[in-house]
Amino acid sequence: MKDLILRRRYDGSTLIGISAGAVQLGLGALTDAPQPKKFSLFGLAPFYVGAHEEDDEWWNLRALVNLSQVGVRGIGIPMGGGAIYSLDGTLEPIRRPLTEFLKEDDRVVERMLIPLEPGAEQGSSSKDHQ
Repeated sequence: MKDLILRRRYDGSTLIGISAGAVQLGLGALTDAPQPKKFSLFGLAPFYVGAHEEDDEWWNLRALVNLSQVGVRGIGIPMGGGAIYSLDGTLEPIRRPLTEFLKEDDRVVERMLIPLEPGAEQGSSSKDHQ
């Protein structure tokens, strides 16, 4: 199945992931083990994807980025939100702000990516986390 999905994507098909499906389009996820480990997913987006984890302050997504090399990103898609990632590398938040995590040196930087559409939730913040 993975080979078919990858082949279809590189043949020009549009892939849509909803909730856990969006997570699968990213680089990977954490296991549910007591000592969580990273595992790889489709990697069609060059970042980790988290969905609906805002109530946990994106703990899994933040941990994935923190365990990664400098320059690795994670994108959190909140409940009711969405994202469009295009082959040209653009990432567009839909309906609600996305939370972006970026590994910089020995820290993870957090920022909000705000949708451009009228009526979307507004606000922006940036936080550093160890």
